[in-house]
Amino acid sequence: MGLWFVIGLFTCITLIVAGFILPPMGVVDGSVLTAVGEIGILILIPILVTSKKEFEMDLDDRNIKIKNSHDE
Repeated sequence: MGLWFVIGLFTCITLIVAGFILPPMGVVDGSVLTAVGEIGILILIPILVTSKKEFEMDLDDRNIKIKNSHDE
């Protein structure tokens, strides 16, 4: 695992734990969940780009494709 992945994972876990600890207790705000999702996507992009697999995702009218040009 890369350093940025570990930092991003630690940040996501910290945000979720802080969401439960800080008032109001036990309620994680939607903005915290949004931040965790965005950080999660940001730490996955380098992993997807450097992997030797192709990735494709279809969202309604959007299509995202990541292809790796490394020789196998």
